[in-house]
Amino acid sequence: MRRIGAILIIGAVALFDGCATVVVESPKKVQLAQEGEVLNGRIYKKKVWYALWGLLPLTDNSTRDLLGSCQEKARIRRYIGVDDAIIGTCTGCLTLYPLTVEVECK
Repeated sequence: MRRIGAILIIGAVALFDGCATVVVESPKKVQLAQEGEVLNGRIYKKKVWYALWGLLPLTDNSTRDLLGSCQEKARIRRYIGVDDAIIGTCTGCLTLYPLTVEVECK
């Protein structure tokens, strides 16, 4: 019985795990903010779509367009939002899922 429980837990984690990459590049020189540093700047977001559980990006997975709006410092964050989770649940059988990339500028 314990073995079945462990297999179910590993299977559940595998459903929410992927190898999605985000390429961090900028058209100009921008410093990355330190952890805990408050930027209080504008936030830019975009959705990146992946196939095969993150192996193949279907849309541009670069931060180049988002970091182009930053002047001095920036913080980059990638996450699965509530909307991404809902969409991913519906499209997961096709191995498609979205990821949100967020850049906060100073």
